[in-house]
Amino acid sequence: MTCQNDLQAVNKSDIDDYAREREKSLQRLAAIINNSVAGIISFDRQGRIKTINNAAREIFNIPLEAELRRIHEYIPQICFPANETARKMCTGIPLEETLGERTEGSALCEQGNQVMIEFSISRINIDGEDEFTAIINDISERKIAEADLIEARYIAEEASRAKSEFLSNMSHELRTPLNAVLGFSQLLEMNDFGMPHNQNIKEILNAGRHLLSLINQVLDLSRIEAEKLDLDYQDVSPAMIIVETLSLIQNTADEKQITIECDLNDLSDQIINTDPVRLKQIILNLLSNAVKYNKEQGKVSIKVEKPEVAKISIHIEDTGRGIAAEHLERIFHPFDRLDSQSYLVEGTGIGLTICRHLVQIMGGTIDVTSKPGQGSCFAVTLPC
Repeated sequence: MTCQNDLQAVNKSDIDDYAREREKSLQRLAAIINNSVAGIISFDRQGRIKTINNAAREIFNIPLEAELRRIHEYIPQICFPANETARKMCTGIPLEETLGERTEGSALCEQGNQVMIEFSISRINIDGEDEFTAIINDISERKIAEADLIEARYIAEEASRAKSEFLSNMSHELRTPLNAVLGFSQLLEMNDFGMPHNQNIKEILNAGRHLLSLINQVLDLSRIEAEKLDLDYQDVSPAMIIVETLSLIQNTADEKQITIECDLNDLSDQIINTDPVRLKQIILNLLSNAVKYNKEQGKVSIKVEKPEVAKISIHIEDTGRGIAAEHLERIFHPFDRLDSQSYLVEGTGIGLTICRHLVQIMGGTIDVTSKPGQGSCFAVTLPC
């Protein structure tokens, strides 16, 4: 009899311990749910709310004393069709189709105002009955920020389009009187007025041609940004393009006593399909920079490689000051001239920007490697 009483006492003690642990677990679970930053609502197949945590009450502005409505009255995106006919008439998403999916939408608060939410629903089984749990997050601030960002981007794009249109119109307006200045200067150059008048006319022509070159660059940039630059593709010899370009830059190189070395053996019979005018523009710009930013009695070398069967790569290397690694990307930014005050050369800072865009339009790439004090090497790779 004593053993039986002891056994009953032990069993009662175990049951009491289990009950206390179970109560602690339930309290712990309730505390976790109520302190969650996400709203948590459990409901049955008819949409009747079983439990709701503090975060969900805050999202929907539901006071503690308020009587809870059904879940779809707070989240109209969920519907509970009783049959297939009702399913077809659903204005929201049938409950079964929302399971495991992240869904965004507007929800109705207790006072009738709306809030943007993101929710996901999962199914649980309790005593053979299906119940559902919705995890809800208020994304109103995020949606406002996204809308502000979209508006700011639209305003920026409109401003960019207006700037491009302004530059294009202004470039055309400037070229009209400038062509007259250049035309009459060329007529004057045909006559011998003696010194120093002949030299003055030459200076006018040089300044006018330089200004025309700058205007054309701005016009090209505005066309590129407006995506209105068309290329005239032809079968051309890149060797011939390089030779023609060298003739344009040779005098400038001779004035600075810069040697230009050119190896075109691998290009002698190469033909590529591209825009010859734009290809010449790219090479001329790179050669001009190689001469302008080179040191006195420096060297410029032009080499051609074939990294792949269907590609050619034109390398233009100089012995100038070079560019620090952290500044290599900046040289392709429009109007960003590195150390512009320390260079006694003219320019707008958009030549390399135009080159990169033109190469990309042609389906190629332009890369640069450089070491301060040792010079730079630009490589233009184009498809054949």
